[in-house]
Amino acid sequence: MKNKILILTLFLFIGGCATSYKSLLPNYGKIPAAMSLEIREGVERLYSADPVERATGMWRLGMMESDAESAIPYLIAFLYDSSTISWPEESEVYLFFQDHQQEISFMFNSNVSGSIAAWALSRIGESALDELDKVFHATAWHYEPIPVGNAGLALSNMGKPATELLIHKLEKGNWDIRSVAAMALGYSPAKDIRAVEPLVRALNDCCIDIEAAYALGNIGDTRAIKPLMEYWSRNAPINPRAVRSAMVSLGKLKATEAVELLIFYLRVKFDVLDIRPDVHQALFNITGQDFGYDWDQWQVWWNAHKANFKFE
Repeated sequence: MKNKILILTLFLFIGGCATSYKSLLPNYGKIPAAMSLEIREGVERLYSADPVERATGMWRLGMMESDAESAIPYLIAFLYDSSTISWPEESEVYLFFQDHQQEISFMFNSNVSGSIAAWALSRIGESALDELDKVFHATAWHYEPIPVGNAGLALSNMGKPATELLIHKLEKGNWDIRSVAAMALGYSPAKDIRAVEPLVRALNDCCIDIEAAYALGNIGDTRAIKPLMEYWSRNAPINPRAVRSAMVSLGKLKATEAVELLIFYLRVKFDVLDIRPDVHQALFNITGQDFGYDWDQWQVWWNAHKANFKFE
């Protein structure tokens, strides 16, 4: 009985107790009197019991960009918040995010409170970097996926000013933090080519190799083609998910070097994963042709065109 109690206590201490944003949010009575009226109004909304009102406050602070630097500690607390938001469709905030989807990291979800806070911090910019870094350090011994993922989203959406910090986390963090860093670099609208070489090295890290492979395809630098082909070759017999990540990225990179192998893989069936939809999409991305899953027709077409093929 004592052993069972001890195990339960350790579980709650190590992995079962998530930090609440309320425990991190500065006391309402301590909002600085010197804070500008506009920023103060945004910060005061964060104390509302209504998730929509809180998220609207975050959005307003984000729209102020670097002028809202004094709101950073308040927004950091909400990286720990997983509350869902049911936006009224006529809401100004809802319409804003609908109109700006292409400018925001793919990791973003406008229906989650922590995601809105991350977006706001990314808009405030470089002055938020140190506090975002502290989120990674705070969870290094007690991993919490929600704040780490949201901190990664903030850095991803911040773009080039955050690249060096994300590369550092990619190379030096715990495996879960490295994974978030890889995704953040890959999904960043900045598509910063400084991340290419570190991500290529990460293809040799069995903990984050798949995330790194997808990230390389999203960044779109053709220097990644050869390493991705080698990565595919290493994993071909044993890891269909790794193979799929390489195929998807090579398709995005329009790598003609991969066409022959992709056609062959239309005939390959893994027990745990059907990769044919991904093979088909990659072939279409590279060639602009569509022969479905008919590998024989693909091969006939490729034999007739490969000598002089150029993607248009």
